[in-house]
Amino acid sequence: MLGPRQCGKSTLVKMLYQNSNAYLYLDLQNLDDLNKLREPMLFFQANQDVTICLDEIQLVPELFSVLRSEIDRHRRPGRFILLGSASQDLIQKTSESLSVTYQTIRRYIDLMEQTFIIRSLPPFEKNIKKRLVKSPKIFVRDSGLLHRL
Repeated sequence: MLGPRQCGKSTLVKMLYQNSNAYLYLDLQNLDDLNKLREPMLFFQANQDVTICLDEIQLVPELFSVLRSEIDRHRRPGRFILLGSASQDLIQKTSESLSVTYQTIRRYIDLMEQTFIIRSLPPFEKNIKKRLVKSPKIFVRDSGLLHRL
């Protein structure tokens, strides 16, 4: 989950997992939590039966290749939750390392548009060729969901 700083990403995940015993939260700004990942493969293997949330993942970009290997080794949906402050570099590393393709994201956006959860507003440019380069703006239509996020 990527987003601007202080928008509630960590709070949302902590709230969703507050009653779960199979959940481990690591804040990578915290030195104690960061030290737990000195040997990341050993840590992930020792905790393979719990959901691991890695907050501020952009601070440790070398973890992406380790995560990819670990996910390939032991596939379980929802095993990792990655939180980070959005940056172009982080988005690129995430998509390359964890195989998040633009087509997959586009399918989710299309689905959310069709169910009226979001509205995608294409960029306005008089020159059609320039329009293809720019990204659409995404608006959350569901006010309850918007305020919950």
